[in-house]
Amino acid sequence: MAWYAVLIGCFFALLWRSERRERIKLFLQITLGMVGGGVALAWLMYFFPGGPPTPIP
Repeated sequence: MAWYAVLIGCFFALLWRSERRERIKLFLQITLGMVGGGVALAWLMYFFPGGPPTPIP
């Protein structure tokens, strides 16, 4: 997931920005946003366990 975020951040930073400072800023925003969003989503999913419900005795 982290490698994907780095590659996507690099691609869009090179595609959308022309100055070096702007590219670095956009790269960090995209990369940290994707990694942070993935970790936050995984943390929220922890509270909703999957699997079959527990049988009532």
